[in-house]
Amino acid sequence: MFTKECKIHLKKDKMGPAYHFLVCWCLNWTLLKMIVGLGIHSILPRFFQTYYGDELDKLSKQIKEFFKNSNLANPTIDME
Repeated sequence: MFTKECKIHLKKDKMGPAYHFLVCWCLNWTLLKMIVGLGIHSILPRFFQTYYGDELDKLSKQIKEFFKNSNLANPTIDME
């Protein structure tokens, strides 16, 4: 079902297919909410004044924590 490149990607990121799917869709949902909030703010500036920045800070902290706890900072790929 998965190509060799997909398997390498999942192994490198230390994720199973289901967890990878969940992480990607949670990120998609977060980014979609940020885009909608920013769009509303662009038309009605009094709404969502700090939402985008606050969410971006949270997302940045989550990404830094993910990289800190993974091998992605110094990846090595075994091509077996």
